[in-house]
Amino acid sequence: MVLWRKQVALFKKAVLEAKRKCFDDFISNINYKEDTPFTLEELRLAIEFQRVKKSPGADNIHVEFLKHMSDTVKNTLLCTFNRIWETGLVPAQWKRAVVIPILKKNKDPKQLSSYRPISLTSILGKTTEKLILNRLNWYLEDRNLIVNEQAGFRKNRSTTDQVTYLIQIVKDALDNRNILTAVYVDFKSAYDTLWREKLHQKLLNAGVCGNMFKWIRSFTDQRICKIKFGNGLSKCLQTGLTQGAVESYSLFNLYINDLVSALETVKDADCLLFADDLVIWTQAPKRNAKSLIKNKINKAIDILSDWCIKNNLTVNLEKTATQTFSLAHQTLLPDLKYRDAALIYSSKFNYLGVTFDNKLY
Repeated sequence: MVLWRKQVALFKKAVLEAKRKCFDDFISNINYKEDTPFTLEELRLAIEFQRVKKSPGADNIHVEFLKHMSDTVKNTLLCTFNRIWETGLVPAQWKRAVVIPILKKNKDPKQLSSYRPISLTSILGKTTEKLILNRLNWYLEDRNLIVNEQAGFRKNRSTTDQVTYLIQIVKDALDNRNILTAVYVDFKSAYDTLWREKLHQKLLNAGVCGNMFKWIRSFTDQRICKIKFGNGLSKCLQTGLTQGAVESYSLFNLYINDLVSALETVKDADCLLFADDLVIWTQAPKRNAKSLIKNKINKAIDILSDWCIKNNLTVNLEKTATQTFSLAHQTLLPDLKYRDAALIYSSKFNYLGVTFDNKLY
């Protein structure tokens, strides 16, 4: 019985992968510049790839409703989606979210920072987002607009890529008897504080225009959320990007994209991104390591500081840390500061779920 279930699961996975490949081929043939209307095949696949048993938004429409619709009803829904796509007027109901705070594991329930906000949004809105996200991702990838250093929420990329690459960089440095210092940067509420007008400008700079731009601008503006705690509801205006929205991750990738090119101006300083998880590092021979690493990393940190001011993001110094990898008995502790505040040093750091020891043990 167990073996049969495993075989069924593998078969379903193979069918899903085949459908995804067909869908990718279909998307690649769309003429983006002509703002082509969505097709019934796109809608079918957008509905099929949504997970069942997900909590609905304020409109109380479930994924199961969409999955069991006839083609006649889907055609009617498609006409509605295409009308919204053409006009760029996103329904206000789709821009409303019910936020449920979930207590993080082993955290103090009396502290606001101990809760993770989960946003419940309209399933119909999410379906349209999926249609647009597929085209947006194809457009960004087809034109190589997202830097290679970014692996967050991209096709065939994962945290494993970033962790493996960083491990290899550190290993090579230690093999060459060099000292490598890394800075793990944490942005404070990166999605919630994102400057929408700046995002819109970056979309235009990337060539995103027409129906795509109108829809994203309308969808990200004037969002309202209700925070539900127990039986109570509080209403407030939502800033930044909604973490429950399927588009948010790709839009954030584009928003933070130019930070990498800014950091590349520092010679011998490198970086990696996974969404908003940033790590910056440099290495140097033991003889001049302290002064060289201090100067290079501090220059990179100054550039990061300037970029944050221009893009309305804040570095969380309580969760940002520096780590030095070396085979020497005495650990090198370069004087690294962010806006005159000394960075925390850590001999062990958890990066994307993997703990790094300063000797790579």
